[in-house]
Amino acid sequence: MSAKTSKKASAKTAKKSKALQNKTTTTIKSELKVKAVVEKSTQKTFWQKQSLKAILGEFFGTMIFVTLATGDPYSGLGFSFGLAAIVMALFMISGGHVNPIVTIGLWSARKFEGAKVPFYVLAQLLGGFTSLLITRSLSLANTANAHIIPEGFFSGFLTVDWPLFIAEASAAAIFLFGVTAAVSSKAKVSGKSLMIGLSLLAAVLTGGIILNKAVSGLPQDVKSVDDLSKAPSSMRVTGVTVNPAVALGSTFTSDRDLMKKQVQQNAYGSSLSLSQSDLNKLSQSEPTRLNLSTTIIGLITGAVIGANLFVVLKNKEDSEEE
Repeated sequence: MSAKTSKKASAKTAKKSKALQNKTTTTIKSELKVKAVVEKSTQKTFWQKQSLKAILGEFFGTMIFVTLATGDPYSGLGFSFGLAAIVMALFMISGGHVNPIVTIGLWSARKFEGAKVPFYVLAQLLGGFTSLLITRSLSLANTANAHIIPEGFFSGFLTVDWPLFIAEASAAAIFLFGVTAAVSSKAKVSGKSLMIGLSLLAAVLTGGIILNKAVSGLPQDVKSVDDLSKAPSSMRVTGVTVNPAVALGSTFTSDRDLMKKQVQQNAYGSSLSLSQSDLNKLSQSEPTRLNLSTTIIGLITGAVIGANLFVVLKNKEDSEEE
């Protein structure tokens, strides 16, 4: 009887132990599940907050840079150090791209998350357009019947200009080669920012040289403002943009208007002399420099080539060292 009772007690104890074990296992699983949900929620909130900061950073950073670029274009060291300062300020927030081709180029080289690309590009283009609205509103404040957005703003969007395409693509390749090298380096943020700024300087200077070699000036038969508006795009600009947001934020007129000294000296290779009234007339009708073939396809093509060329050369160097 005693043995039977002992056996029943043992079975009962084993049953309780198993039930307790199952309960413990269930509790642990529940706790792990809750913890996972909380962590996932926290990570999602963190990602959303960081992404919002990054997108806003790209918008305002691009707006400032485009204002700088269109206010004092192709100004050498000032232009490049301006970008370096913006990149340094935004590097820990968004990476300091402030340029759609930087975002796309780094993504193509697997240096940037693909999910963020459309948001960055949209923020950058909106920043460029906002810069255009602000600068034109200020410059045309005292002009009667002025149009903040010029008539025919996108009228030249589908035109093809091969000299300008080659110049923009070459400049973009040089710029993204330098940007990818900077991002891949172990230098401090200040060092990376300086590398990026100097890469832009090299790109702008090289693109300008290529453009000037391809185009000597306006045709000699350009004698009026109306004739000027019919000339090829590459003959009506003073350099490359290396940035679709800068292209969107500027027109052919603003490019000339900001280079008044060269205009007055007839640097366009013709006898045409533009008066302020001529510039005002053009400012109401000339299109944006954003163009499908040159400042979109050309720049993206060059950016992808430049970024991936650096990756290929770097991988080759690493494999040789091993």
